[in-house]
Amino acid sequence: QVIKEDDSRPLFQVTAMGPLLARVYIPEWALFGMEEGQPVRVVLIAAGGGGGADGPGSALAAKVRWINHAIDAASGSAESLVEITGGGASRARPGMAVRVSIALTTDRGSAKESLLLVSLPREAVGRGDLVPGQQVELKILSLDGSSSPRVVTLGFVGDDRVEIRRGLKAGEQVVLTP
Repeated sequence: QVIKEDDSRPLFQVTAMGPLLARVYIPEWALFGMEEGQPVRVVLIAAGGGGGADGPGSALAAKVRWINHAIDAASGSAESLVEITGGGASRARPGMAVRVSIALTTDRGSAKESLLLVSLPREAVGRGDLVPGQQVELKILSLDGSSSPRVVTLGFVGDDRVEIRRGLKAGEQVVLTP
């Protein structure tokens, strides 16, 4: 390739094969349940980790390497880095799509409790302006097929997803109405 002086075209790109890092944006409220060095779960999307159940052996050992102390005012989130530390890291490559699961905990007295985080489509929660901390009513499906109303507290509100901070238990199903 012929290059002229002050040409701004790159000639080549160097990619480091390690450490393997994933950039994750954490909602402001969730930062209180995270700490650097905390173990996390990383699943390779190409290995069957997209959408529903993970494929066998697709989870990789990882940890929170860094959490930015500054909150982005526009998104209400902080940038963090997750590093794949071992256990199958040889299957991961720079640029691969991954799903990161972080178990948040909160101090309640002397015990640490896990927080259940649920993300729903925005239209399932309602129309209009939604804000973190707002309480809304959802219909919860019971085992007998009936539904009952329940008030839940919103967490992070995105363009197409809304987190439910409080009000749901593991395994409960929400009735999505158009």
